[in-house]
Amino acid sequence: KIDLLESDFDKGIHHHFKTFPYIIEDEYLRKRMCTFLSQYDIITIDRDPFDTMLSYMYQSETKWNYAHRAKGQVLNIEPFKIGKFSVVEWVRNHKTYKHFISNLNVVKTFKYEELTEENISNFLNHKFNYGVWSMQPMNIDYENIITNIDEVKLVFEHVMEKHENM
Repeated sequence: KIDLLESDFDKGIHHHFKTFPYIIEDEYLRKRMCTFLSQYDIITIDRDPFDTMLSYMYQSETKWNYAHRAKGQVLNIEPFKIGKFSVVEWVRNHKTYKHFISNLNVVKTFKYEELTEENISNFLNHKFNYGVWSMQPMNIDYENIITNIDEVKLVFEHVMEKHENM
């Protein structure tokens, strides 16, 4: 994909995309992606890490079949359990993400709650239309569908504290 992005950039074609930097396991490719993205002004989102993790775990559990913000989508929410290792792995990935973002030219960080079509349009100074996707959170009450939420909170807090002190 980086080859396509670089090739299209040279042709004046630009793409917007969402990326999970920890998926790019090869350090060379991660640096190459940072170099490529350094040519752009970056917009990012500031969201509570615990809520972000729960959202990610929910999406993983549902195999990403219920994309956030799809208009009129009916959710099939079944209770599920999150394993301790999944929490540890997510925190490690979150640390990779934060490091990756710190190397980019971030010109705007939206609070998650501020992420609306109107706010993005105002920032970009033109009408932003997300098409079939709405710009409102789905308001899933993760804490009521995760059967071991108390354990998950404890593990999350412990691992986050451990990683912050590294």
